[in-house]
Amino acid sequence: MALQSLKQNKEIVIKRADKNSSTVILDKKNYVEQALAQLNDGIHYEQIAISHSTEIYHLIESQEIKELRQDHDELQRGVEAMELNVQSLEVEKLESMRQSFETKLTNLQEQQLLLEKHDRKYNFLVYGMPEKSDENIWAVLDNLMINYLKIDKPKVDSFPLANAHRILARQNIGERKRPNPIIIRFMHYADKQFFLSHGPNLAGKSIRMVDDLPPCMKEARNELTKIGYKIRSEEKLKTRIRHSGVTVILETRNSSRDQWQVRKEFRCC
Repeated sequence: MALQSLKQNKEIVIKRADKNSSTVILDKKNYVEQALAQLNDGIHYEQIAISHSTEIYHLIESQEIKELRQDHDELQRGVEAMELNVQSLEVEKLESMRQSFETKLTNLQEQQLLLEKHDRKYNFLVYGMPEKSDENIWAVLDNLMINYLKIDKPKVDSFPLANAHRILARQNIGERKRPNPIIIRFMHYADKQFFLSHGPNLAGKSIRMVDDLPPCMKEARNELTKIGYKIRSEEKLKTRIRHSGVTVILETRNSSRDQWQVRKEFRCC
């Protein structure tokens, strides 16, 4: 009856921990406060645990992001370095190819120039020989060889010439018209050399004899001729112009007892 009376009292709580334990009678107010305190402690612990877990997660996430960024930066630098290496190799390769092509082109130009020079080997040019409108070119050549070069007429008659004619020369405006040069083609190279050997007989005359050369070598020779004239006038030296391969060379000396010295040269390719 006493227990039944206690159960009806709303100010107390009757609690049994388990079926084997004794019945405990508690003050209801204290019981509720204790229960709420335990519940608050549990919630606070859960909040702390969750907060701590969140901090750890963010820390791990931040570290992973940092490492990923470092890996990305290293990879980016590696890619950039590779691109620079590739570009450098491409530039070097292109430069090597360009130099190779230029060398081959220069060699081809030189070979072409030498072939043209060889084709003109039997040709000879005569500048300054007086010109008439109704002239006979063969009579002009006989006059040149006999009266200017002092070659015996029988020898002159024995020269087998392939061809001879005047070529139109560029005339400067305002200048007195000069005779057009004569181009002579010999059948035999030895005859041409014999013809050349009498060149000193033209000393003091306005007639000049030179080898026929490709245009670029002619231009180089003309430039060296001007330089040679200035040297003879100012330095009182003897000059001569010769060519070797595709190079035209100006040489000087004091007298016939001295060796020729290279003064200036032009390479024509």
